[in-house]
Amino acid sequence: LVGGSGAGKSTLLRAMNGFNPATQGQMLIDGEQLYPNLDAYRMIMGYVPQDDIIHRELTVGKALYYAAKLRLPDAGKVEIETRTREVLEMVDMGAHVHKPVRVLSGGQRKRVSIAVELLAQPDLLFLDEPTSGLDPGLEKKMMYDLNRLADRGKTVVLVTHATANIEQCDHVAFLSQGYLSYYGPPGEAIQYFQAQDFADIYLKLTQEVNPAEGKPAPDNLQGVYPAVQARLASAPKAKDGHGARLESGVLWAEHYRQSPQFQNYVAARQQQLMLGAYGAVSSGDRRPPRGHDSGLRQIPILARRQIDLIRNDKRTLFILLLMMPIIALLFMMVSGQYDIVGRPQTRDEIAADLTRDIEDQIAQLEADGELTEDRVNDISEDYLPASTAQQLIVMFGLALTQAGTFGASYEIVKERAIFRRERAVNLRVWSYVIAKALVLGLFAIIQVASVLLILGLKVDMGYDPIFDIFPSGGFELFATLLIAVFASIMFGLFISAIVPSPDVVLYIILVQLFVQIILSGALFPLGDSAGADIASKLVISHWTMDALGSSADLPGLDEDKSVACSATWMPANAQLGTTEPTTRIDCVPAALGDKLSLDYINSERHLMVTWLALLGMALFWGLMTILVQRRKQVD
Repeated sequence: LVGGSGAGKSTLLRAMNGFNPATQGQMLIDGEQLYPNLDAYRMIMGYVPQDDIIHRELTVGKALYYAAKLRLPDAGKVEIETRTREVLEMVDMGAHVHKPVRVLSGGQRKRVSIAVELLAQPDLLFLDEPTSGLDPGLEKKMMYDLNRLADRGKTVVLVTHATANIEQCDHVAFLSQGYLSYYGPPGEAIQYFQAQDFADIYLKLTQEVNPAEGKPAPDNLQGVYPAVQARLASAPKAKDGHGARLESGVLWAEHYRQSPQFQNYVAARQQQLMLGAYGAVSSGDRRPPRGHDSGLRQIPILARRQIDLIRNDKRTLFILLLMMPIIALLFMMVSGQYDIVGRPQTRDEIAADLTRDIEDQIAQLEADGELTEDRVNDISEDYLPASTAQQLIVMFGLALTQAGTFGASYEIVKERAIFRRERAVNLRVWSYVIAKALVLGLFAIIQVASVLLILGLKVDMGYDPIFDIFPSGGFELFATLLIAVFASIMFGLFISAIVPSPDVVLYIILVQLFVQIILSGALFPLGDSAGADIASKLVISHWTMDALGSSADLPGLDEDKSVACSATWMPANAQLGTTEPTTRIDCVPAALGDKLSLDYINSERHLMVTWLALLGMALFWGLMTILVQRRKQVD
């Protein structure tokens, strides 16, 4: 299929292979209609779109191995190895089996994509511009390779702009503005168009015809011009001003319908089909489709592939394994031992410490000669353990959940073309999403555990009455963070499913980050607005911070240990017997729990509610991801 840009080549190709069925007419394979029997024919058709349908992070052999495991569910290990070796030899890529796909040239990657499609031994192979971007030598080799496949009994239909080696094809279809301008052997095309070469045919098809502007139709097309002009003028598009530009390719299409070539290569074959010369293939003769596969069987295959992809992708591997431990080290540097559980001292002992601090400041002012009423009255010290603990748990809670969202947000969009192609064959959408969630969930366990282990080397996280896993406690924190990160992963997969390209992901991540921070309720009071309160309960960060603060019992910390001390200047008073100004230090309990943005109810029931809310969000975003993926057009 050849023709200029916008001629309709890819549209026709997708109509022929059933991935974008035509709304009019019919597509027949061996006399039987394709569209009503599309599921039965999918496994005898291979389709290589313009985008690569192989993962660049895998080696050639691994890419074909996983493709074979999905497309040949009944095949054993030996059969898969044999088929992989055979198809690589067919496309002359056997020597590159151990090379990563990312180091291959564009032409080599295209041949590996073709090898993937050949695994299921398709009778029909559709290729959308397999020679695009190749140098003349590689283009020639690609066309000869495809010719060799045709010699082995395959029917190859390809779209191409390159015509230097078009003689390798048995038939060529020239398209112009959606019309068939010629169909027949390429050797006869030059004579039919009275052209010097195939490039000259392009010029003839794109020549503009407008007699009013001094652009008449070519002499050999004058006879068909009036009929074509009248037909186009009455078309609906012409009434609103569109479609006014007429290319000579449309005239060539009408000329072709009146030519001997049309009678020979189109009409005669259609007549034979109508008379039953080919005959419809009965359902009993049709090759039984391979690929009706169990979704449960696909999950471990997809999960193993996902692990291999992550292992070979340094950026993703860094995010999943190293980024959070590095952040945990930074948190450990700026945190104190009792920042989460509060000082082990009583309130009186804490007040004594704060009093000594104030006395030291007053003594320093006296030594500097700056002891004045104003300076003394400005001196105060307080200890508010809930505020300190809230600040720490909010920060590492946001860091972990956002790492989960960010790590998952590229997973689906970066392999969109691969997903669409695999789904067209036999991929189960829910298996695909579950496999990604499971693998990312395993890495979430590593992330959360590493953060708490590193932070726990310095920070006391509380006593675990049941599970003594971490050196300084914190099992409830671990459980909360793990559930929250998993919910964030599912949200990240949803983002990856809805974005149109990887370039948009970062902007979406930034927007949702501020939404999570503002609506969490931990850093910014939501006020008395009912709408803000409802919106807050719809974000993952709200339930995460509520659960973390409840486990740390933030209101209880302030109630038991908070102290506020202040210094007061006392002028000389003869009645009191003081001849010199003095200072007085007062310490009072500072129960500031009412200033915390969230309630942080410290009870098992409340903690269970927050966990169930996070699990519900994970389920919701997972189902939404599956729904979005199911609605996507397949290739």
